[in-house]
Amino acid sequence: PQPALLPTPEPTFAPTTFPSLLPTFAPPPTTSGDYVYAFVTFYGWPDNGPPPGNGIAYPKGFGNPTLHDVAGGIGTYGDPVSFASDNNLYPVGSLIYLPHIRKYAIMEDLCIGCVENWENDGRVHVDIWMESDSATNESKLFDCMGYYTHKSIEIENNPPSGRPVDTRLLFNPLTGECLNDV
Repeated sequence: PQPALLPTPEPTFAPTTFPSLLPTFAPPPTTSGDYVYAFVTFYGWPDNGPPPGNGIAYPKGFGNPTLHDVAGGIGTYGDPVSFASDNNLYPVGSLIYLPHIRKYAIMEDLCIGCVENWENDGRVHVDIWMESDSATNESKLFDCMGYYTHKSIEIENNPPSGRPVDTRLLFNPLTGECLNDV
């Protein structure tokens, strides 16, 4: 038997009172398995701050409903990678799934650009941790971040377990290699 093909969910747009060529994005739905289009960027050791490093705004050790004390994770449901956003958009500890990189991510950090995009434009913006450290080749890291950045791509809010996962690092801080076959 052939597997059944499921239809791709339609993006969620807020209604407008007048016709527009540009969609107005609605807040992400809150039920399991809801999809939304988002601006997806990446951050790492050199551009995380202040100061540079792997610190996060909402570490588990301070009583937050998160899993890590520093940015990390491999992208599984049980160990999602850290992400930053606006905590008014994604409450601390929220889980998302990124189909384009086949990874789960957990809201553990703050992203000022994400806050500005949400407050000023109603644009969903998530910033995903890319594994890196103090010895990382910054140029190669930033190139890899750019490779995976998308201005508008579908992500899943409150995903169930069982989504396809790739636990390989998108960027290898030891070799400076960017994974390009996810």
